[in-house]
Amino acid sequence: MPKEFITERQGLNMMVLFIIGSTLVVGVTDAAKQDSWLSVILAIIMALPMLMLYARIVHLFPGQDIFMVIHRVFGRIVGKVLSLFFVWYAFHLGVLVIRNFSEFLSEISLTETPQYLIQLVVVILGVWMVKGSIEVLGRWTSFVFNIVLVIIIGICLMAFTETNFANFTPMLYGGFRPVIDGAYSIFSFPLAETIIFTAVLSFLKPGANSYKVYNRGLWIGGGILLAITLGNIGVLGYPFLSTQYYPSYITVSLIDLGTFFRRFEILVAVVFLLCGLVKVSICLFCTANGLAKIFNTHDYRVLLAPVALLNVSLALFIYPSMQAMFEWVNVYRYYAIPFQILLPLLIWICAEAKLRLSKTGAIEKD
Repeated sequence: MPKEFITERQGLNMMVLFIIGSTLVVGVTDAAKQDSWLSVILAIIMALPMLMLYARIVHLFPGQDIFMVIHRVFGRIVGKVLSLFFVWYAFHLGVLVIRNFSEFLSEISLTETPQYLIQLVVVILGVWMVKGSIEVLGRWTSFVFNIVLVIIIGICLMAFTETNFANFTPMLYGGFRPVIDGAYSIFSFPLAETIIFTAVLSFLKPGANSYKVYNRGLWIGGGILLAITLGNIGVLGYPFLSTQYYPSYITVSLIDLGTFFRRFEILVAVVFLLCGLVKVSICLFCTANGLAKIFNTHDYRVLLAPVALLNVSLALFIYPSMQAMFEWVNVYRYYAIPFQILLPLLIWICAEAKLRLSKTGAIEKD
């Protein structure tokens, strides 16, 4: 199978849309209440070293994805076991996003449509894009990115006209601990979920820089989350904001610029669908690619359809209700620790050690 490539710009666009993903409508944690915007800033700072570690893993082995790296560093048996952990994480993350999709659409518009039909449409589109190759997904994402950026900028500007700055006070009323608590939740969802990109950035064109993709993706994606959070707090305020399942959607629904300019919430739905589709597609790609490496299959595309059907099957039963879906966020921050922190640290330490030992051995032979 010929090697596929994406440009540095395409990788950046994919990462930004991935970070926004379902966070756009679900919103960030409200642990810090009116100080949640401070939690976003702190989360970006907390995530920077971890994302640079992810970039380092990609940089150490150019052209090799996380599954190849694991196999090379830990050997065939241990490598397959560790690869399964990452495959499960990518698969489970895809399931969560698909369920977010169907719950959101069922709530706002398609109230009589069975959720499994919505989920099938989503995964069929995802399979169609990924089957075209990662290059196709990269080009499509670059096109969509400009549309999403224009819509988000427009929404933020309109939200500013409805902002009540009293909603941001009193600052740090509960102290700094809720801010830290909220920052860690944002770190785990969605910033550190970009560990998935260690399976994508191996397709960067020669000479492209994984550090730039991760660094710029974090600041741009984090900046968009900050703007969305500021808009939600400014328009809705607490405690009303904490009672809403989809705060961004409600925020935009309250914007009214006159008789002919209203119902802008459809724009939020469009952005969520575009960004969510990118996130689902990347999760499908990572899962299928990882399974292909584990089972020594040369083409990951043959596994996309079975993976997609399994995604839908699990998405139907993963939550008993919408409330349970939102309560899972409190559990997810702990569930994600092995995949986002512990395993990447282990891989990085062992990879650095292996490369140094290899260089030392080569020098001694000379």
